[in-house]
Amino acid sequence: LAYEIPKLKRQSNAVLRQFTKQVSEAVSEKDFVQMIVVRRQASIFVTNMRKHLTAHDISLYEKAREKSKSEIELVSQYVEKFFKSRFENGDDLFKAMSSLKHANDMGSFSNLAELYEATKKSIASKVHDTVKLVETVASESQCFDDMINYVHSLHRQLQGPLREHCSNNMVSDCERLTEDLRQQKAANDRDIEFGGQDYKHVIERVSIRLDRLSSTRRWSWMWSHDNATYVRIQRILLEKVEGRFDQAQVALKSRDFKTVQECIDFLEVVHRKAERHVKIVGVRVRDIHDRCITAFIKLCDDAKQILNSENSVQFKESFPDYRGFVIHISCVLRSPSCQKSFALVNQLLYAVLEDSISVVKQLAEAEAFDASRLRSQVLQTRVWGAFLADQLTLLHEEIGLHTNAKPDAWLANIHKLCWEYFNVGRDLSNIKFCAILGVTPSASQSDIKEAFKEKALRYHPDKNREGDDTSDMFRKVRDAHEKLLAMSHLVMSIDAQPLDEILIGVGEKIRDHAKTFMINQQYDAAEKLLFELPNLKVLDDLVTPMLNSSETCSAIHLIIKGYIEKTRVDVESNWSARNYQDLNNTITDLKKMEKHFKAYPEIFPKSWDTGICNDIELEIETLGKKASGCLKSRVDAKQKQGDFRRCFIQMGSVLIELPAFKHFTKNVMSCVLEKCLDSDWGYSYLFELGLSLQKGDESSSDSENQIAQMIVSEFSHFKEVLTMVWNEEVSQKPAEDVVMHITGELQISPTQTNPIDIDRKMLLDSFANYERQYKSLLGDYLKPDADLHVLVHKTVSLASQVMPEDGGNEWKEELKKEIPTLLAGVFALFTVLKSGASYNRIEAAAGSSTLGEKLLMKPHNIQVLTLLFMFGCGKSNKDLESQLMQIRTGEGKSIILGAAAVMLALLGFKVRTVCYSEYLSNRDYELFKEVFDRFGLTEYIKYSKITSFAEDSTANKGDIRHLTESLLRGTLLPSQTNANNALNQDVATKNSVNSKPELLGGSAHSTTTAVDSSGSSSRDNIEPIGLTAQSKKRSPSTLSQQPDKTDAIALKKDKPDAVPVNGRKEILLVDEVDVFFGKKFYGTTYNQVVEFREPEIEEILKRIWNAWVQGGRRLKLSDIKAMPEYSRLLYKLPSFSFLLDNEISLMLDQVSKVDDVPYYLDVDNGRIGYKVMDTISYDATYGYATCFAYLKEHQKFKNKGTLAKVLMLVSCGQFSYANISPHRILGVSGTLNALSENEKDILLKYGLDKFVYVPSVYGSSNFDFDKADRGIYFENNKSDFFHRISAEITASTKAKRAVIVFFRDRAELREFVASPTYRQLNRHKKTLTEDMTSTEKGFVITKAATAGQITLSTAVFGRGTDFFCKDDVVESTGGVHVIQTFLSDELSEEIQIQGRTARQGKRGSYQLVLLESDLESHFGVTAGEKDKIPKKDVYDWLCDVRRIKQNKQSKLMEDNLLNATEKDTATHKYFDRLLACDAVEARKEFESLYHLMKKPPMPSSLVLDLAFAIDVTGSMAPYSNCMMSTCESLISGQSSILVKLKSTFPEIDFKLRVAILGFRDIDDKQNQFKDSVWSGGGHFTDNVSDVLRCLKSMTSSTFSGGADIAEDHIGAIHHCSNGWNHSTDWTSSIKCLMLLSDAPSHGLSVSSLSTATNYDSYPTRHPAGLSLSDAISSLLLKDIDLFFCSFNPIATARTEKELFQGMKAHPNNKCERGITCIPMVPKDQIQAKGSRNSSHIIFVLDESGSMKHSWGGVVVAYRQYIEKRKQSQNDLDLVSVVQFACSSRVTVKKKPLHTTPSSLSQSGGGTVFHPAALDACEVARDTPSSHIPTIIFMSDGGTDASDAANAAREFSLLNDHVSQQSENDLELHVIAFGAGANQLQLQQIAGASPAGKVHASANAADLASVFVSIASNQNVATLLESEIAKRMSAAVSDKLSLEYFGS
Repeated sequence: LAYEIPKLKRQSNAVLRQFTKQVSEAVSEKDFVQMIVVRRQASIFVTNMRKHLTAHDISLYEKAREKSKSEIELVSQYVEKFFKSRFENGDDLFKAMSSLKHANDMGSFSNLAELYEATKKSIASKVHDTVKLVETVASESQCFDDMINYVHSLHRQLQGPLREHCSNNMVSDCERLTEDLRQQKAANDRDIEFGGQDYKHVIERVSIRLDRLSSTRRWSWMWSHDNATYVRIQRILLEKVEGRFDQAQVALKSRDFKTVQECIDFLEVVHRKAERHVKIVGVRVRDIHDRCITAFIKLCDDAKQILNSENSVQFKESFPDYRGFVIHISCVLRSPSCQKSFALVNQLLYAVLEDSISVVKQLAEAEAFDASRLRSQVLQTRVWGAFLADQLTLLHEEIGLHTNAKPDAWLANIHKLCWEYFNVGRDLSNIKFCAILGVTPSASQSDIKEAFKEKALRYHPDKNREGDDTSDMFRKVRDAHEKLLAMSHLVMSIDAQPLDEILIGVGEKIRDHAKTFMINQQYDAAEKLLFELPNLKVLDDLVTPMLNSSETCSAIHLIIKGYIEKTRVDVESNWSARNYQDLNNTITDLKKMEKHFKAYPEIFPKSWDTGICNDIELEIETLGKKASGCLKSRVDAKQKQGDFRRCFIQMGSVLIELPAFKHFTKNVMSCVLEKCLDSDWGYSYLFELGLSLQKGDESSSDSENQIAQMIVSEFSHFKEVLTMVWNEEVSQKPAEDVVMHITGELQISPTQTNPIDIDRKMLLDSFANYERQYKSLLGDYLKPDADLHVLVHKTVSLASQVMPEDGGNEWKEELKKEIPTLLAGVFALFTVLKSGASYNRIEAAAGSSTLGEKLLMKPHNIQVLTLLFMFGCGKSNKDLESQLMQIRTGEGKSIILGAAAVMLALLGFKVRTVCYSEYLSNRDYELFKEVFDRFGLTEYIKYSKITSFAEDSTANKGDIRHLTESLLRGTLLPSQTNANNALNQDVATKNSVNSKPELLGGSAHSTTTAVDSSGSSSRDNIEPIGLTAQSKKRSPSTLSQQPDKTDAIALKKDKPDAVPVNGRKEILLVDEVDVFFGKKFYGTTYNQVVEFREPEIEEILKRIWNAWVQGGRRLKLSDIKAMPEYSRLLYKLPSFSFLLDNEISLMLDQVSKVDDVPYYLDVDNGRIGYKVMDTISYDATYGYATCFAYLKEHQKFKNKGTLAKVLMLVSCGQFSYANISPHRILGVSGTLNALSENEKDILLKYGLDKFVYVPSVYGSSNFDFDKADRGIYFENNKSDFFHRISAEITASTKAKRAVIVFFRDRAELREFVASPTYRQLNRHKKTLTEDMTSTEKGFVITKAATAGQITLSTAVFGRGTDFFCKDDVVESTGGVHVIQTFLSDELSEEIQIQGRTARQGKRGSYQLVLLESDLESHFGVTAGEKDKIPKKDVYDWLCDVRRIKQNKQSKLMEDNLLNATEKDTATHKYFDRLLACDAVEARKEFESLYHLMKKPPMPSSLVLDLAFAIDVTGSMAPYSNCMMSTCESLISGQSSILVKLKSTFPEIDFKLRVAILGFRDIDDKQNQFKDSVWSGGGHFTDNVSDVLRCLKSMTSSTFSGGADIAEDHIGAIHHCSNGWNHSTDWTSSIKCLMLLSDAPSHGLSVSSLSTATNYDSYPTRHPAGLSLSDAISSLLLKDIDLFFCSFNPIATARTEKELFQGMKAHPNNKCERGITCIPMVPKDQIQAKGSRNSSHIIFVLDESGSMKHSWGGVVVAYRQYIEKRKQSQNDLDLVSVVQFACSSRVTVKKKPLHTTPSSLSQSGGGTVFHPAALDACEVARDTPSSHIPTIIFMSDGGTDASDAANAAREFSLLNDHVSQQSENDLELHVIAFGAGANQLQLQQIAGASPAGKVHASANAADLASVFVSIASNQNVATLLESEIAKRMSAAVSDKLSLEYFGS
């Protein structure tokens, strides 16, 4: 039992657990019968066995039993659950119903049967209720899809699991309901179908339905997921949107603009009505808008290129698209960027038409008439004008008719222009009717009828049911049809054509021109007009009725012939009246007429001059005979002296006034004078006559006395008179007085001097000795029978006795003692030779030695004392010292130099006298030539320019050119050098003034054109022959390798004096010290060039020239290498391929520069010359440019022999002009006291440290220069400048003064001569230019100082030209007046020009008339700078300006000297190898020298390093897109740097490496710099994709920092240039840094920023100690070019100026590198901060009750706006706030940004717009003129329609006010806040301004985003993107081309 009992208990518990399990399973299966049966059994078991059962098992059973009981009670809940779950959750119900039905069928479970019946009833009731509910919901919500699905779900269950429990009625009810719903759905869908209906109404209904569907959220439990009906309709609409979008894209590509706009309209309606349901529609609308805008802008860009090209008519092809976009695509003219592009194209269209009309007018009115060109232009203009008159005027009208766009001003201008010129043949007055019908103004009647038919069908009321709109349009179409048809008859009846009125007046204009030409003596123009007249007939048929060109031609012939006849009559009358000046003018006119009109014998008879010439010559012969008749005897001559004098003056009038008869007249007069000399009394008679003529006669007129004085000057027979007059005018100062006023200084340094001790007693004793000896010698040798050989012998003997031994330096006391005696001998011989014969003749005739003394040409005391001091008298030195002595201009320097040359030659020296020009050298040489001959010194004395001195020194060594040619041909032989040396030795001993190197070998030639050693001539782009243009840019490292400046001058102290072949040391005598400073001497090389003539070279040059002429194309070297001539030439020049390739490269480069330097053509001799100083040199050449000039002229004029100059020019050496080493340098100058420090430094290098100043022989000067008042005039434009010159000339000539006007060069003189003001001057005017013959120059110079004479001269004649004033009238009225029209670069030149007046003690005055722009361009003077200078200090200021430029020029000259010295050294090294006949070494030296002289050949590839330093502070945020676009366009695309460089230099493969720096300000500390660092650690990469990604990251990241306005540009520059030091950084040959910013640098803010509180935190210093100089130093060190790109050019103006000036003035800037400043925005578009760029922001905020819960968010958004403006550095903004509800209040008024309140209170109430608009507009009108108002209007609600309309009207009136003030529309932002905002009313308000915008914000966060977006003003950059990249790329490319390639 013990075992069995427990076992039974366990079994009992197991049974109980089994009962529990069965109950649970029954509950799970909802088997109610099983539950009851098992529960009963278990109950009995538990009752009987409880004491044996465990509590746990009993508890489990009890729980299962209770659950089963409750399960029965849950059946009703299963029913509810089933219906609430959309009939999805019914499993429990289905099981329960099956179980209940089973119990019901068994019949033994009544309670279950009752439950079953009750449940069935409940289900039936629920189904019935559901049907009713569905009907209700479907009716209310229209959600038929969802209801059908809902009922279908119920029907499926009723037909399925519930089928046996439901009645058929329930199922049929569901089926019926389903069918009803489907029918309702179909009916509803038909209402929203798009096909055949007005889509706007459909979209409206769809939108309403979707709105209703989206608002049925209370029924959402009835559908499974989303609202199926909503989703289906939404999908339908979405498909329509995508379909229309795709259709729009296709249509846009095919330019189906109507379809595009229809699609856009559809999308915009959907966007407007249903955007909240179809979100993608907004994206699609923006996308298609953007595509249209982009396509239109691209079309406009293409149009701009076309219109800027020569073939603008191509625009016609693109016009249909242009019109289509504008008329049909509404978004185009709403886009600001499109408006801008549209306006630009229209502006270009207007400009092309206006220019075309202007060209027609100009051609019709042009003096240089061209009938063929006029015809062509008229035809082109008519075609173009007709097109614009038809299409553009129609477009202008159509825009107003079909769009709401604001009319374009340029279209209106086109309309006006067409109305004025092209209203013929079309009726522009009815253009509005044309727009209605869609026909052009020139449409034919058939066109009008066809258009009417088409329009009538479209708008006929019978065809349209759209109400009054179509009826009204039909009436307009009908009216237009009738009006145009009526007018077309009138228009077509007019025969006139456009521009007829211009052409009709052509004949009259030509006649007027012909008259003007003849009046103004423009005979060349009249000749061209005559030549063109036959072509006039081509214009006849252009005009209706036709022109009569033959009548015009005849009239012009008569006009010209009439003037010729009138001039011939004037000649006769002037001759009859003996009005010689006018006679000369008329004869000159007739000669000019003959030159131009002799080809027209019907106009100009050939024999015009026969009569007058015979008459004049007969008159002269008669007067000659009459004068001779007065000389029969002494008595007769005495009695008839008056008659003789009158005859002579009459002949003299012809001689002086009629240059054409000068030779004949002078011969006659000379014969008369010679006849007089045949008598023993003749000399005294002529002397008395000469005195009479010179002194004048009170009974004679001023002009006769003037003629008399000029006769004396003209004939050598009266030289004694001139000598006597000169002796009388020169008041000999006592020697003691002169000696006391001689001063001297020893130049220790350019700035430090010590006085020179002058032994005045020795000097006076020496003078006394000289005077005693001189008088004694004159007494001995003035006698007629004196033997001058004795004087010469004595002087030479004395010289040989005291001559320094071996030509050395020792100046012994014995020599110094004999200096006065030697000088007395020299001057005694000079005086006797020049005036001894005259003295003896007069003395013999007059018997008076006193009179004879006055005739002696003797040196005055000052000249003698100067020479004595020069040769050591008055000094204790024991050697001959180099020194310069100052003698005033016009006081006899020529005599001093001549005597000094004789003295030095007598003492054993060779002498070279140098001066400024050949003309002066020849003149001075001739003065002493007879003395040189008498002493036998011609071999040792030579006169020339200083450059010739250097050239001759080189020539003594050998002929480098001939030897080089032999080297090149491989024929260098020893015998050549020997012969060469011998020949040059002979050449060196010849005496000839300005002798030039001999031409040896027939092919070698040397040019004497001098240029600076850098290769720069007077024109930067062309180098003179043989001179290699060295790069103007030399890096500091390169310069540091050059010799030190102090050793650069080739007179080097360690170099022995050059000893000539004859053993004499050479002394250099200097006439004017500035010969040392000339640009053609100091720092310049004498270039040796071999002219290599070969037929192959000629063919190559022809090939290059022909290619250029035919298409302007520059061939490549490879093109030439492909020629057979190249191969043959290479065979002839073995081992010199480098030479051949480089020379051909130079040919290719210089073919485009043929006209860069003006040249002069000698047609007769087939020569081309260039201006050199005061002459035209036909030896000077400008490289291959001259060769191509010969080819050009050969083709044009067919000159024989010109092709002889087509050859290869091989540079074979460059000798430094400055490399001169004379034994000593002595000289006289008039400008020692004007020397600058730099010039003194140069002289010190030549050993010239002693300057002596000698007083004037004439005492105090009579020179008048009113520096403080009328002596200096400034004019700011050419017209006023010329008028001022003319006015000053006229004022002086009216006072009977002579005027000489000096112009800088021939071009400026010609410009003045071509001006109208020149023609207003009197006829007594002459020009003096370098290209005139010597005779012509002499005549002008002789006449220049006579009363009333006007002389216009180039500046070269301001040096050394003697304009002697012998006219007493001129002297009595103030002397010669000199006007200088430019500021001289050197003060010495100005002093020389001043010295052309007030000479030799006479009176004279001087004026400066300056052009301000000339000062700006030549001296860097900024506009208005002079206005700050007091009048009395202006001249000193001009001198300071000149000094600054001189200092810069001096630095450049020193650098040039270094280069010249380097080349000189290399040339001598090569020359020595040639002379040694070492061909191998000579070839090596030649190649090295050649590469030193020539710029290297164009490389095959070049790399450009380009770094962007981008300002990423807050103020640059608006320009982020612009900067990205700009930088991208620079490095890729068609406008990139590489594309432009490759087009300019096709033979070079350019590569680009880019680096990027984003920089902030100093206060941003560790965030200040963000660099681009690529793999490997370098900052540069050539991967464009990487660069673009980096740029995008840099420009799209948050712009921040920069707490103050100024930025750290210096730090950025220094960081890039000094901080990037990786081995791959800055390694390219071309380096550029582009800094982009909108703010000034620290310390360089403009004054307008100073009022801002945060304008500069570091105004005086940089925390890191950086300075402007540091930044520039780092740039120069790495040879980096800086481009400063400013987005606010006015704010950065001072920064740009300081950077530019700092760079120019930096001591390391040896190559005058500059900084390129690029305004990214024109200054007139973006003004400086503080000007009208600042904003007055007016918030208009809705504070009504509905904003209560959102007001805090509004205030936060307002604060963020203020912060964003501060961050963008708009600190000068003003802020006002208007708050409104039922009423309005101004809570903030014009507060500066930094004082704006941070919080705003709210009042609450309703919403009314109009009061707020009134207050806002009143505040806006009170905006200061320095600010622009901006309105930000925000509301969350709406008001009544009239109130909103009134508010919009107020803002519209404000827009008109703003437009008048600023020419811009009001910036009006309207924000719709929340869902309750009335969009229509707010859009109405925004529409009050064309610039108005509506923004939507759903909540406060959105509002803040909108506010910040407005504050950033992102649209600014968008307007700039299209043009900036192009501008910047062009500037960079031009900079690179100019700086690195000289292109």
